[in-house]
Amino acid sequence: MNRSLEIKDTSAQSLLKSNIWILKFIFVCILIFLSNDILTFLYGDVSILVKSTFDLNLLICFCFLLTYFIKNKFNKLLIRAWIIFFYLGIFSIISTSKLDNIFEMDLHDGSIYYFTNILVLTCTLIFFERVKKQRKSIEFNYPFINSERKVTNTIFTYIVLIFPLIFIISSYLSVGFIPLLLGQNFVDYMYEYNYGVLYGFKFICVYSILILIVKIRVTNVNLWSLIYIFLFLLIVSFDGKRFVLLVCLISLIPLIDNINGQFGKPRSSFKQSLYIYGIFIVLFFFYMLINAIREGNISQTPIAYYLEKIPFGGEFRDYIFSFNNFKTGQIPGYNYELSSIASFINSSLLEVFGISKHNIVEMGSAYSWMRFYDLEFGVRTGVICELYFAYGYWGLLGMVFVGFLTSKVTNAIAYPKSYFSLFQNCILYSLIIMLIVGQSDVFFGCLSLMFYAWILFKLFSFEID
Repeated sequence: MNRSLEIKDTSAQSLLKSNIWILKFIFVCILIFLSNDILTFLYGDVSILVKSTFDLNLLICFCFLLTYFIKNKFNKLLIRAWIIFFYLGIFSIISTSKLDNIFEMDLHDGSIYYFTNILVLTCTLIFFERVKKQRKSIEFNYPFINSERKVTNTIFTYIVLIFPLIFIISSYLSVGFIPLLLGQNFVDYMYEYNYGVLYGFKFICVYSILILIVKIRVTNVNLWSLIYIFLFLLIVSFDGKRFVLLVCLISLIPLIDNINGQFGKPRSSFKQSLYIYGIFIVLFFFYMLINAIREGNISQTPIAYYLEKIPFGGEFRDYIFSFNNFKTGQIPGYNYELSSIASFINSSLLEVFGISKHNIVEMGSAYSWMRFYDLEFGVRTGVICELYFAYGYWGLLGMVFVGFLTSKVTNAIAYPKSYFSLFQNCILYSLIIMLIVGQSDVFFGCLSLMFYAWILFKLFSFEID
């Protein structure tokens, strides 16, 4: 009798979960098909060119539907983040077109190609999840747990924790001030300052916050931890550039989730969603604050400021503009392969062969688009645009590689061999998410810095008594 009741209860729970995901999907589809009405409500009359068409909405809904067949939560998060970025791109196009009519562009064809890439990426992730044999979950991963002191109580630990302070002192001595604290617009000059010899290693700061989070889990939050976090946020944002800050915050999502899971603190799906999207909300508002400060618009209300000139989605806007106006091979000096490879290789090693790393890296998309548009700053268009202009429609195959790499990384996050390995994969995961707004030469350049961090860890990961 009891057994029969248990089976019925399990069946009822399974049916309830099935109905919930269907309701969620229907709700999202309704929002997708109402997107044009939402844009009209926010911005008033919107050009027909930037409105989403029926076939495009259908493709978006299909891509979103496929995410329910993805098992790994972080694979799912990646796809949904890239889908959301499309709408941020529309906001950017509309807000920019109100200031400059040149950006009132037809987004249909470029958007279809964009979501075709997402479709290929999603199918690739599903495929590798199916062919990869699922390991049985265990209550405790003892090798992982025992590696904790390697990152919390070694020479490496304190070198990395102290590094942000040494970094900001070095930069301050070189520049003579903290740009973020100027209280005025410094965007036009932010790339001209000489930030000092350690500036090229700013990315190492990501390891600092990850180590601190692990130490807090061991020792709990105290006043010094809060002071360090406040100073850390100021340090990584001092130059007005937000890339390292975004990598830090995104890396924290899989790190905290994994640590809680390893120690028997699994979250309900509802609490898990609140936790993940909570970090993204914090990320959004801090990103918004930094952008307002560096442009001297801190006095404006956030909503008014962002509806007027939204800082998210500019990469998608530039991608659509490029897709509509140029063809593969039309960007002079652009070489995806050479710029990516050179970004990973040490500049001193290249100089031995008489090769200038700087000159080759400038063959990347940001510099090539900058010269082509005759602008002062680099133009980021995202990895989908980079692959399209490098290989045409064959660039879709690049999403297969991204999907394979992502599946390897997210699987390694689920079953970490050590804390440092978890750090590396959490950072790599954040870099993969950031590919949609960044450029591949930055991705490969960060890989080289991660390799230096690995060497540093191997050299100085002996414990302090």
